[in-house]
Amino acid sequence: MATKYYALLTNIGAAKLANATALGEQVEITQMAVGDGNGALPTPNPAQTALVHELRRAPLNTLTIDPVNTNQIITEQVIPEDVGGWWIREIGLFDSAGDLIAIANCAETYKPLLQEGSGRVQVIRVILIVSSTQAITLKIDPSVVLATRQYVDDAIIEVKTYVDEAIKEHAESRNHPNATLKEKGFVQLSNDANSTSETLAATPKAVKAVSDAALKITNNLSDLKNKSDARGALELGTAATKNVGVAGGNVMQVGAFGLGGGSNHKVDAYNNVGEIYRVNNTSANAPTTGVAGVISLPCDGGPSTAYAAVSNAGAAWVGSSNIQANGIKWNRVYTDAYKPTATDVGAITRADAPIGIPQPWPTATAPTGWLKCNGATFDKAKYPLLAVAYPDGKLPDLRGEFIRGWDDGKRVDVGRQLLSWQAGTLVGGKDDNTDGGDISYLANGSSINYGSDAVNAADYPGIVARYASTGVQINPATPTYNFFSVTRPRNIAFNYIVRAA
Repeated sequence: MATKYYALLTNIGAAKLANATALGEQVEITQMAVGDGNGALPTPNPAQTALVHELRRAPLNTLTIDPVNTNQIITEQVIPEDVGGWWIREIGLFDSAGDLIAIANCAETYKPLLQEGSGRVQVIRVILIVSSTQAITLKIDPSVVLATRQYVDDAIIEVKTYVDEAIKEHAESRNHPNATLKEKGFVQLSNDANSTSETLAATPKAVKAVSDAALKITNNLSDLKNKSDARGALELGTAATKNVGVAGGNVMQVGAFGLGGGSNHKVDAYNNVGEIYRVNNTSANAPTTGVAGVISLPCDGGPSTAYAAVSNAGAAWVGSSNIQANGIKWNRVYTDAYKPTATDVGAITRADAPIGIPQPWPTATAPTGWLKCNGATFDKAKYPLLAVAYPDGKLPDLRGEFIRGWDDGKRVDVGRQLLSWQAGTLVGGKDDNTDGGDISYLANGSSINYGSDAVNAADYPGIVARYASTGVQINPATPTYNFFSVTRPRNIAFNYIVRAA
């Protein structure tokens, strides 16, 4: 009859065992899984990497070598009564890496749940034949598994046998060595409180004698007869009789680095000794009208002193002094919380150069925080203060233009709006060039523009050219053509920029 139920190594398991045997290493089988084969009895296949339908996986309870056949390993897992509600038809063994090492099928058995009205502890055992059990790690963590009754009974018998043999061996042995400082053994008692032996043990009587002669903890050294001699023997100075505190004259009056706990308050911040103290609005030479803590640091053998002071609000100062009559010269320490004003450091404030005011600039590139006055639009969300000056979000175009003061009711330049553009003034003249050609440069000055610009007719709508057909001058007698031009003052070109932030 053909074998129906059997176990075999998977391809992965066989490869791992062969490799472990060749390298002298071991495969650690740690878990067993059971499944129902999806309702049908499966046939173990060495190519499998998982059960057909796994229902439970848990650590092994035991992993041993078969005492009858040393090429067989026995794996065992206990399923408690509160686990189940399914059939068991397939079993798998997994190593510490989670790989399926061996696969087996078994006679169908139902594992009931206690809640179903019937419960039992189920023991699943797989016996696996291997070429060498030396390649299998026989190690089980007893803290995460259940034990069968047989496992417990065997463990009890093993422990009892070991203890019985150890006691019997000790009782029959005549080797009972004495204890030493390095080895355990038997020791003899002694009540000699003055003994210097390293092999005798003190009796309670000897311990009591030593205790009676010693100082009592509860007396707090009050039983010392000559306290002055005791302090001298301990090399304690007069500080041993001083109180420790912050008042002047206490132990900490002169401490490490010359600093100590000085008086709580000084009526004059001036000092020429190392000290920590407090000043307030009533103290002379104080750095502030509020409360501040001060550290004074003598700088030399004379009266020169350096100071550091911090107020209760976090403001800080450093100072220096020589003789008391000259007081203390304080200098403010600026921090993120206490920043200097523009006046303190001689800087220009925002009010000195308000955002939006045009400024001439000698290079083609505007500095950081400034924009060119070139008629471009700007991001009002990015430059909200600039948008106050130019609400339409567009900068004035001052390229090649002069800036003129706004009339503001003076009636010199009537009808002008702020930021409005105005064309140049037309200036009349005559053209002796009767053929109507362009006027040339000044005589002997061909490289110098004489100051008139060509008229752009679009800038002067409604104006038409005119000329006198008969002439207006006696000499020459030929007709003279009148013309208009636009003049400009002497100037230097600057790049107008505007502060944006």
